[in-house]
Amino acid sequence: MRPPPKLIARTLTAAFGTAVVILSIVFAVLMVDARSRARAAETEKLGVAGRVFTALEARRQQEQLTTIATLAENLTLKAALDTYVAERQFADMPADQETSLRDTVILEAEKLAELTRANVLAILDADGNVFASAGPARDRWPRGARIALPIGGPSTFYDIVSLPAGAFRIAGAAL
Repeated sequence: MRPPPKLIARTLTAAFGTAVVILSIVFAVLMVDARSRARAAETEKLGVAGRVFTALEARRQQEQLTTIATLAENLTLKAALDTYVAERQFADMPADQETSLRDTVILEAEKLAELTRANVLAILDADGNVFASAGPARDRWPRGARIALPIGGPSTFYDIVSLPAGAFRIAGAAL
């Protein structure tokens, strides 16, 4: 038969076991605390980044609306549209003259689209149909396409429209 372990061995085993349990609990608490602190720090960073992005986007939208309002006051574009509207009042206007006048409006719109680097600069008629479009993505805004615009709002607006070619974020102004 083997003799029972000595008191010192039992005491060391109990002390070692107690230390292992206490250290395991401390490490678990520290790990949980570190995770929650890291999560809180990242959440705060995301919140700050979101506020900065929101402020920058609001500023960009305001600048875009200011640009659109300035474009709406462009004299050459207004003159081309006024000429088209004045000539259109005559019921017997030949188709080639109407095309020529529309091309003049499109040419002025192209100049403005190039100047502002807009993907699309679309001019809508009073019914909300595309009268003319200019810019690199003008094919996605076909002539005659119906655009639902905000009614009775301010003279400049910012909205999202859906066309068969996709959804577009638009900024607009009344001419």
